[in-house]
Amino acid sequence: PGLLKIARGVLVLCIGTALLTTGQGIAVPIVPLYADTLGVTVAQVGLVITAFGLARFLTNMPSAVLSDRIGRKWVLAAGAAIAAVGNVLSGFAGSLEPLLAFRFIAGIGSAAFITGAVIYISDVSQPTNRGRLMSLYQGSFLIGITAGPALGGIVAEFFGLRAPFIAIGIVSAASAV
Repeated sequence: PGLLKIARGVLVLCIGTALLTTGQGIAVPIVPLYADTLGVTVAQVGLVITAFGLARFLTNMPSAVLSDRIGRKWVLAAGAAIAAVGNVLSGFAGSLEPLLAFRFIAGIGSAAFITGAVIYISDVSQPTNRGRLMSLYQGSFLIGITAGPALGGIVAEFFGLRAPFIAIGIVSAASAV
């Protein structure tokens, strides 16, 4: 593909990544507080946080295989959509078990998106520009994950602890688009 097409694709991917990771960042201050409202122990709060990361760990490789089979764009879009659903449902969990399941689902979506994104950057880059493109991508990841906690705290402060999960769903859905 031409340089202009590559630059446009990478820019769109970076915007999507910033949106998705903003959602991940929103969850950082909220998940422990929200889980606590369900009357769980501190160890169970840890499990809720672990569920997201465990899902990412377990589904990175399958996401890569799926990306090779059906294409990067489908995995990116589906991953963001799955993350949106898992996060919105998390905001409606009434007990520990559904919250664990929904955070796990959100992690599956995140793994699919992030894995697909890294593969896409590798696909469109050359050895001479791969470092710059990966750096740009990583920067967009960090912008989102850095801005998200502040945004999550503000949303929770004004609208309650369930509202940030809706915000996460919105930014994840926007990422899918």
